[in-house]
Amino acid sequence: MSSPMSDGAAGNATVANFRGSDTWPNFFIVGAAKSGTTSLYHYLSQHPDVYMSPNKEPHWFSRIPDVPGRGSHPVASEEEYLRLFKGRTSEAAVGEASPSYLWDELAPHRIFDAVPQAKIVAILRNPVERAYSHYMMDVRAGKQDLTFAEALERDQRAEIKGWGVSDQYIDLGLYAAQVQRYLETFGSARVKVFLYEELIRDPRALLKSAFGFLDVEPGYAEKIRTDVHYNKYSVPKNRLARNVLASGLFRSRLSRALRARIIPNHQVRAQLRQSLLFREGARSTMDADSSGFLMDLYRTDIQRLQEMLNRDLSHWLRARDES
Repeated sequence: MSSPMSDGAAGNATVANFRGSDTWPNFFIVGAAKSGTTSLYHYLSQHPDVYMSPNKEPHWFSRIPDVPGRGSHPVASEEEYLRLFKGRTSEAAVGEASPSYLWDELAPHRIFDAVPQAKIVAILRNPVERAYSHYMMDVRAGKQDLTFAEALERDQRAEIKGWGVSDQYIDLGLYAAQVQRYLETFGSARVKVFLYEELIRDPRALLKSAFGFLDVEPGYAEKIRTDVHYNKYSVPKNRLARNVLASGLFRSRLSRALRARIIPNHQVRAQLRQSLLFREGARSTMDADSSGFLMDLYRTDIQRLQEMLNRDLSHWLRARDES
């Protein structure tokens, strides 16, 4: 497998090289969307030697459009992007988490051009489950009123596709080519791939591995609060909340900037928004026809990914989403 950096050279890079510039991040959580990136972002940020961008998803290296009402708010310039890391003090690992980077074909090369010594973290979820979780997120936000089967059909037939432009329930789960781009660009020693079920089953074990990969104290994983669940399933609290969500008011750039000014702490803002607009709700179940349709689409890609990572993903080929 060709790479700008041999696996051996990448593996022997020193901590000093990994730290890189004082202004650029030196590791990236690249996705996949709806696969635990938010939880991983918050868990990693609790380590005293890890600095995470206060804007979790700046999307700078994917250059995605700022589409009103779609929930993505990419930074508009390199200067704006670098300001996100001005709060760094002595932390060795400096990162951000933009799930569009896994999907975007040019993101790996843009990251490499800016930070060639960067480390890449990906977390992947059974693509069938990921698609349904993505759909339910849109339903919760008032952006989707089709059935899942209807939404999949529309998504498959969409002539114009892209982050924030189309639903992408299907395309974001085609992981093999997405992961391969990072392996070829950075070398396998600089790319760490986790599975969503590992995060759910034993988050501290996953964090210990992640911290070791980032060259910070792995044992601190025992001190991380993993009992807080981020992006847990919920529904609009009432009709007013549903109308507010459907209006896109909370997703506008102006509204986001105003909330950040009033409440600088990202986690506090997220918790306040959750408490004001949402309540926990019962999860619906994916219909069998949609599950079978998606599995037929993903089967070959899962098998390709399994060979690429040399990991057993047969449980993905068997499983159906129960959430």
